[in-house]
Amino acid sequence: MQKQILEKLLATLKQLLALLQKRLDIEVKKKEFQVVEDKNEVIYQTARNLLGQKIRTVSRELACADVLNNLYIRATGRPIGGTTSTLRMYNSLITDKRFTAVKPEDRKRGDIILSPTGNHLRTKVTEVSSGHCGILLDDDIIGSNNSLTGLLDDHWSFGKWLYYYRDTNGFQVTIWRLV
Repeated sequence: MQKQILEKLLATLKQLLALLQKRLDIEVKKKEFQVVEDKNEVIYQTARNLLGQKIRTVSRELACADVLNNLYIRATGRPIGGTTSTLRMYNSLITDKRFTAVKPEDRKRGDIILSPTGNHLRTKVTEVSSGHCGILLDDDIIGSNNSLTGLLDDHWSFGKWLYYYRDTNGFQVTIWRLV
């Protein structure tokens, strides 16, 4: 009689242990596939995953705004706006309540960096007539369309961008965050 009770108790304990193990496995999987709530982190992760890929739909030489819009569609389901024009994208960002301007010193990965065409800080004779836009990645690296390859590339640093667009060619440099 005691042997049967002990066997039943042992069987019950084994079932309980199996249920606890299943529950633990579920909790571990939840942590592995935890939903990212930070919108900028979603943008950043999408950009990192698309590096080296062609996500443009227009000529590779003037595709930076197109690439950013396509990246945003993949990450959020909606484009930034402005089609293929950096100036129209800038005007869209100014009026779109989804975005807020950020001081350069407050930038973080996933932010948009934009130097719009025709929006120069000062009159300057320069060979550069087109603006550019990209996404801030790790360690002040910027992901943007590479006009030579037509791929999303990480060939800019934040310092190089400021030197080239703002300091050398007089473009405005703005940072935008999805809120």
